[in-house]
Amino acid sequence: MFILPMLGRSSRFFDAGYTVPKYKLDVSGATLFSRVLSSFLEYFESDKFTFIVRKDFNDAEWVSVEVQKLGILNFSVIEVERETSGQGETVYIATKKIKSLDEEIYIFNIDTILTNFTKSTESSDGYLETFLAEGDHWSFAEVDKNDNVIRTTEKIKISDNCSNGLYYFKSASLYNYYFEKYQNNYEKETYIAPMYNLMINDEKVVKVKKENAGAVLLCGTPEEYLMLKC
Repeated sequence: MFILPMLGRSSRFFDAGYTVPKYKLDVSGATLFSRVLSSFLEYFESDKFTFIVRKDFNDAEWVSVEVQKLGILNFSVIEVERETSGQGETVYIATKKIKSLDEEIYIFNIDTILTNFTKSTESSDGYLETFLAEGDHWSFAEVDKNDNVIRTTEKIKISDNCSNGLYYFKSASLYNYYFEKYQNNYEKETYIAPMYNLMINDEKVVKVKKENAGAVLLCGTPEEYLMLKC
């Protein structure tokens, strides 16, 4: 199952003068939403997609129409009426509605386009995709010579492996277990990447899947959006 949280307020875009949430913006004749989803075109007929949207944006119907246009066969839209503590809790809300907690989950944001996505075939309890990028505003993964994750950090540069926003967990129940452990200790916001540290402490296998930076197209800020349109 693919889970796509969409609870951000797009505040940077509204502050910059845009009048719609960033996922509705045009990118080469299609919405950013559809461009992002096209990253997973190979799985439109085989996998379920779950979208988590803000109730106050009234976009559940819009999302459903866009998804059907793309040809995704199995999907659901979950409306959330309150602010969550972050992406970690947002995904946790979605997993509570999954019928089979044995189902593996792929988590992704709605403002990055992956041009070469395929699921990893390597066995693991969890993995995150990484690429090389400048700056220290990413989630980072430190790895050994076999691409096993040693630890992850938020906005503290411990390696050149920056998360592109794609996170995998072997099952929804595994995700829930570690989120419940993690939420008791988070400071301000619940991220996904730090949950892997708890898994590593329990000797779970967490890997990175390294991607070429050119295969990751960012659109999280107005500046990135303008560059993407060029």
